[in-house]
Amino acid sequence: MRSINFISKMNGNCDQLEFRMKLNLLNLLNTLVLFSLLATNLYAQNGQAGADESILPNSAIPEGVKFAKSKKFDKAREQFAGALAFWQHYPLAALYLQVLTDLDNGVIKKKEASEMFKAVLEGQKGAYDKAVKRFRKLGKKKQDYFPILLMQADAELNLDNEEAAQVLFDDATTMTTQSVLPLLLRGRFYTTNNEGELAIADFSKALQIEPTSAICLFERGFAYALAKDYDAAINDFTAVAPLHPDWGKSSVVTEVYFNRGVALSEKKKHRAAIRDFDRAIRIKPDYLDSYLNRGIAYRNIKRSTQAMQDFNHCISQNPQFLEAYYQRALIHFARKKYSKAAVDLRKAMELDPGNRKAAFKLAESYYKLGNYRKALTHFNNVIKLDKNYYWAYYWKGFSAQYSKKPKVALVAFQSFLSRAPKRFYKQISHAEVAIQKLKTQVR
Repeated sequence: MRSINFISKMNGNCDQLEFRMKLNLLNLLNTLVLFSLLATNLYAQNGQAGADESILPNSAIPEGVKFAKSKKFDKAREQFAGALAFWQHYPLAALYLQVLTDLDNGVIKKKEASEMFKAVLEGQKGAYDKAVKRFRKLGKKKQDYFPILLMQADAELNLDNEEAAQVLFDDATTMTTQSVLPLLLRGRFYTTNNEGELAIADFSKALQIEPTSAICLFERGFAYALAKDYDAAINDFTAVAPLHPDWGKSSVVTEVYFNRGVALSEKKKHRAAIRDFDRAIRIKPDYLDSYLNRGIAYRNIKRSTQAMQDFNHCISQNPQFLEAYYQRALIHFARKKYSKAAVDLRKAMELDPGNRKAAFKLAESYYKLGNYRKALTHFNNVIKLDKNYYWAYYWKGFSAQYSKKPKVALVAFQSFLSRAPKRFYKQISHAEVAIQKLKTQVR
């Protein structure tokens, strides 16, 4: 079943030698939930922004719904108000508070409000058919009341009735020009369907109604981030920070700075990338991938001391952090400290025996140490992991040659020639010369 709050997976991770994005926005969407109107499990962002500690963020809305269904509206209002502290909960809590405000103002009656929350509760229990029927019945009586349509839309989505939900969202947006809620919730619906332009348009229209709406700015920033328009996303999140400081420290904001840093690094704008990784670290000091990628950026601008500090920090905080061992090994290797590089690379291989790049660098380290027999063993291991990796054959050839194994060397160089792209003409020439010499030895 679907819900307007769940954002689907998007294209996968960046798998590059230099830049690791273990947790980026795309993966974050698998665990960070934009909560549905009828959700039964609500998970909070860290920090309560001054909310009453007696109101648990993971139970406030379900408890509020129960109170409202039983016509205990003051208690329900207290629960919903507490949930406003969390950006994930805000639209839902604001919608329910709108219903209670309308009740106070005589727009709806107590029985009607109770029936609406009864339908919500049915949805929380998975009885979406019953919820839809109840909302339809209420809608016939209150044809110009947009909160009913928004609640029904979510129930329809949970029944996979996407077209019906779209109509309800559209109708709700035409019923009022004073409230941002229809645009906000339709925007979330568009975000769910990967319709970023439509989502951004709705959030922008909502901001025309309420220019200082922290939730509309945050949601638009999130939509920009999904579209990889990190500059626009950061502009919105920057505007959110003074309005709602805790939201400015959200994991989403961390990810945006992190991802922009990665994108800048890929464009070789390493100093700008470092500034973004710095910001991500300030927001979330325990996010090790920011340290890792900052270390890589430092290494790329020849600031190996700072890079080493970041890799050391990653390993001290997580001794199982394979990539940090690999990156630290590269620093040792560049400093010609091949024994230290080998130590880190052996640890990386211990953590992931199938890691080809670590296996190859380990073999290279032994080659640089002059331990050609050990290098030969490890180049053989690389070939087991990837039989088409031509560089392993190339260096295996030299390792075998220096280990006085001409037959092995000859076969290795021949295997390199059969696999290597023509652009590596220098290495191809070296291999051809070596083959000619080895042929005389083999005879």
